[in-house]
Amino acid sequence: MKKFTIFWFMSMLFTISLNAQQFTIEEILRLNTEPQASSEGVRSISVPQNQASGLRSSRSLLAGECDNAIVITSGAIVNQPLICGSVNLLNSTSVPVFCDDSAVGGPIPTFYGDGLEATYKYTPATAGPVTITVSNTTWAAIFVYDGCPTEGGSCVVAIRSTTPTRTVNFNAVANTEYLIWIDTWPAPASPCVEGGLLTLSGPEPAGGGGGGGGDPCAEVSPSAGFVNGFTSSTDQAQRIATDF
Repeated sequence: MKKFTIFWFMSMLFTISLNAQQFTIEEILRLNTEPQASSEGVRSISVPQNQASGLRSSRSLLAGECDNAIVITSGAIVNQPLICGSVNLLNSTSVPVFCDDSAVGGPIPTFYGDGLEATYKYTPATAGPVTITVSNTTWAAIFVYDGCPTEGGSCVVAIRSTTPTRTVNFNAVANTEYLIWIDTWPAPASPCVEGGLLTLSGPEPAGGGGGGGGDPCAEVSPSAGFVNGFTSSTDQAQRIATDF
C-alpha cells in the first residue's frame, strides 16, 4: 500500500509538471520511463532515410501547415492507407490549442503531436453525422478542427488511444471546411509506419465525385488527381497514384 501511495503521488506530481495535462496510467508509465520527454511536450524525432514501409513519400511544404492536406472527395472511405508527410508541421509549437479528448476529457497530451502527421480536408455539401476511424496503428490521435488549427481553427472533436483503433463522431455543418489531423506519440514515428488505415462516413463533400452509390472512383479517374476518395495537388496526385 505504501509503495502504491508513493507511486500515485509521484505520478500526480509528474502530471502537474506537464501543464496539468491529463494522462492515462499507461501514458504516465511511459513518461516515467522515457528520459527524452521534455517539459513542453515536444520531442525531436529522426526518421531513417530509407523510410519504413508504410511511411509515405514526402509532401512538399507549402505556404501554411494545412495547405498540403489531402482533400477528401467521397463520403464513403473504407480502410484506405494513411498518407503521412516527412516533416512534423503540426505540433505544440505550431498549434496553440490541443482539443479535449472526447473519451477521457481534458486536452490531449501534446506528445501526440510529435509524429509525422497525416492531414485531410473535408468539406461536406450538406449537414449530417460524420464518423472517422483510424485503425491499425498504436499511440495515435485523431483531431478534427473547423479550419486550420495553426490559423485560429477551433476544435470540433478529438480522441487518442494507445491501442490500434480509435473513432470520433460529430455533426458536420454544410459547406464547412474541416481539417482532420492524425498524429502519433512516437514511437511509432508516424501513424503510417504500422500501416494505419482511414475510414470515414458522412455527407458527400461539396464538389466531390463520390457518386455512383458511394463508389469514390465512379465518376473521376486517377489522372484527374482523384484516387480512392482523395484529391490533392499535382505532386501529391502522382505520389498517391504510385502508392496505390
